[in-house]
Formats: sequence, C-alpha cells, structure tokens
Amino acid sequence: MNYYIGIDNGGTVVKASIFDQNGTELASASQTVKLAIPQPGWAQRDAGELYQANCEVCRKIITDSRIDPAAISAVCVTGHGKGLYLCDAQGRPTAPGILSTDTRALAICQRWKADGTEQKAFRISHQSVLCSQPACLLTWLKENCPEVLARTRYVFECKDYIRYCLTGSARAEYSEISSSNVICLDTKQYDLRLFRLFGIEDCRDKFPDLCGSTEIAGRITQEAARLTGIPAGTPVVGGTMDIIASALGLGVTDDRYLCSVAGTWCINLYMSRNQILDGSVMINSSSAVEGLYIIEESSPTGTVNMNWLIRNLLPEVQKNLPAGCTDIYAYINREIASVPAEAVNPIFLPFIAASSGHPDASGCFIGIRSDHTRANLLRSVYEGTVFSHRSHIEKLLQARGNNPPAALRAAGGSSHSDIWVQMLADAVQLPVQRTTAREAGTLGCAILAAAGTGAYPDIPDAAAAMTTLLPEVLPDPGRKDLYDQKYALYQCAEKSLYPFWDRLRAMK
Repeated sequence: MNYYIGIDNGGTVVKASIFDQNGTELASASQTVKLAIPQPGWAQRDAGELYQANCEVCRKIITDSRIDPAAISAVCVTGHGKGLYLCDAQGRPTAPGILSTDTRALAICQRWKADGTEQKAFRISHQSVLCSQPACLLTWLKENCPEVLARTRYVFECKDYIRYCLTGSARAEYSEISSSNVICLDTKQYDLRLFRLFGIEDCRDKFPDLCGSTEIAGRITQEAARLTGIPAGTPVVGGTMDIIASALGLGVTDDRYLCSVAGTWCINLYMSRNQILDGSVMINSSSAVEGLYIIEESSPTGTVNMNWLIRNLLPEVQKNLPAGCTDIYAYINREIASVPAEAVNPIFLPFIAASSGHPDASGCFIGIRSDHTRANLLRSVYEGTVFSHRSHIEKLLQARGNNPPAALRAAGGSSHSDIWVQMLADAVQLPVQRTTAREAGTLGCAILAAAGTGAYPDIPDAAAAMTTLLPEVLPDPGRKDLYDQKYALYQCAEKSLYPFWDRLRAMK
C-alpha cells in the first residue's frame, strides 16, 4: 500500500494528514501558529515557527498512524494563497511571513487602480490587483523596507517556502504563482512587463524557477528527515494553493461544480476551459488540472471574523465550556441553533480584515436591539459570512451564463458546521456537497502526490478514486424569500456605509 502525506498551511492552523491510495485517512494533526498584528492592517507570523509547526505535525501523524515511514511514497504541501515569504541564500527568513489578510499595501493597490496600472496589468495577467499579492507587497517593501529586499534571495508563496525548507530546492509552483500578478496567463511564464509596470523589475531574479503541481520538485533532505520523521529522499511534488487543493479534495476536476472554500478567506471558484476577460470576475489563474483555469471571486471575509469574536468576546467561554460542548464551535453552533432562521438579527458586515467592496470598510453589527442576545449576534456572524459568499457566487453564476452548476461543493472550517452549511444552501438555493475527509486540503495534496508518483494516470483519475462525498444538503425552497430579504438588507447596509467610510478616511 502506498501512503501520502498532505500538509496544509492555512492562515491560522497548520494541518497534516496521512492517506492511503484509496483516500482513507490514517492520521491527522494540527497546530496553531501565532498571528502577529504589530500595526493595524498588518498580519504576519514567524516563518521559522511556521516551519517548526509543519515538522511537528508530520512527526505526530507518522507516530499516530503506526505505518512504516519507508512506505510513504510522496509528500505534498499546500498553503494560503497571496502573501509573501522571503529568505536569504541560506534559507533564513529575512522578514516575518506576510499572510493573505494583510492590508499594509492597500494605499499602493488604490494608487494602481486610480492611475490605470491595474487595467494595464489585467491585459497581461488577467487579474485585478490585490493588496496581499506579492506584486503589491514587494512594492510596499521597496518603498518602506528596502534593506529587507537587499538581504532577500528568494521570494516565495507560503507552500513554496515550506517545500524549500523540506527539500532545499527553490521552486515556484505554477498554478499558485499564476494568481500573484507576475505571470502572463497566455505564455504561462513570468512576464517582465508586469514587473516593470509595478516598479519591481529588480525583484524578478528573486522568483524561483517554475514547476508543475504534480512534478517532483525536490526530495526530503537529511535535516528535514530528522525534524519530520519522513525518510530522506522521499519525493515532494509541487503542490498547489489551498483553494485548489480543497477543490481537488472535493472531487472537483471539471466545470460542473461551483466550489466554496470557507476558511480565513471567503473563496468561491469554478474550473473552466476559458478565461473571463471582461473584468466581471476578480481573478483568472491556472488550475492544477491540465487545460483548466480557475475563475475566482474572493475576499478576506471568512472565519477571520469568528476567530476575532472568539478571541475578544468569548475567551471566558472557551476556557470554561458548558457541559456537552466539546469545543468552542460546538457551543457556537448550539447557540445559533436556538435562534430561528426567521428571527430578525442584526446585520453583520464581515469586514474585520478587509472588504472587496469599499477599501476602508470595517466589520460592524447594525441594528442591535435590547432583546438581542449573544446567540443573535453569533447567528449574525454566520449570516454575514454566508452573504459574503453569495455576493461572490452571484458574480460567478453570471460569468457561467447558460451553464448552471450541478451543485456547490464546500470545504474549509465553516463547512464543518451543519447549521452554517444549511444556511449557505438556503441563501444561494443550491445543493451543497462536502467530502467525508476531515480536511479537503490535505486530501487534495494526497491526490496530487498520488498522481505525481504514478499511482494514477492523472489528477482527475486520482480524485475520482480517492474522494467520497457526504449526503448533500438541500436548500429549503420555503426559505428563499426569507434569505433574499435578509441579503437585500445586507447589501443595503454595506452600500449605505460607503459615505461613512469615505469620511472616516478623511479624518485619518
């Protein structure tokens, strides 16, 4: 039997799992990596601590699975998209790792939108500019911390940095870097025109050579073997970013389905043989599946909101969970279930990190009454994140034209909540499907590892053999009007605050 290790570096938690070639999970482990917010809008973490967490979860799953480590056929790493991880020629980090929720470069992003740079870039990269993309962050570093770039040899995305630590081989996996505004999707290569357009042409040589998702991009070094328990010489395939890995873990390898990854970011996508070039969608990028593109709509409006609420408003509950609640989310789901769907809750705008609408929008509750309880506020947060998904899904449905999806497949932290998933199904009026795997992202990694080492002919065959779905969650037609009304209020609240955010910016 062949075994595969999948490692998923999310915005908050590092997860690792061992799967056999049938997609059966033998062991799984996770570890939280501390988030640092040294200034408003910043989101970073110690890259060394991140790698240490990767090593520790690998050691744990090998121990817990009780398999012979020599039977591990391959390793694959995924991680959050966007952001930036820098290191010198010896592999030492030259700055903290920057996460995808970081907005320090927002002013640069706004400048590019205003002066036409974004439009010029779109003609080459087929992407809008985002303040968390490497292009924008490198410009910010060049303008504010040039000494960091002077020390830097390699510019990595998250999972490429971890793979480099494991193998000593510096590569940039194509499907992920293709969403970073430094690649021409037509030539499938780095494009110096983009680097010049953004004023970072002196960073071009810091980007590693490209590799494919299933290509063997390196092998576990002796030092990495000592730290992880994975035998030296074990192949490590290129991998892909977490949203594509999650889609693969859901069995999505063609254009039949929409996919929502409800993690730190609210990410929604589908695979297509054609790009959408009229500017109606945010991101066109390459898929790990040959010949397919990812059509993406997303914003940092997912679990980052509930994480903030738990950390700041529920610390005493998390330390002293009520009887019958195994974790804080069991408590939250129980509280939300006590509030009927028909209840008029406050409107929650899930912009704790940022918004894809107004650049200065922040999170807020609107319409709190004296009869509202903590349970109403918690349900508001769920509804707000669901409505953020709906806003992106509507754009994707319009882009698909006369090709309605068979279903919406969902992964990510929120998808583990039955009540959240039912809410999503009701709000978008699509059946929602989930995988039996605990973590779709690590399963997606195992699928790439299996395809990359020849256990299956290609990614679609590996995904078909290794994924199993739970019974789908059907939308309640009787709640369509209810959620349409709530969503209309959500949209009204969001847009009515635009003048407020403008005035707030002026005060700053």
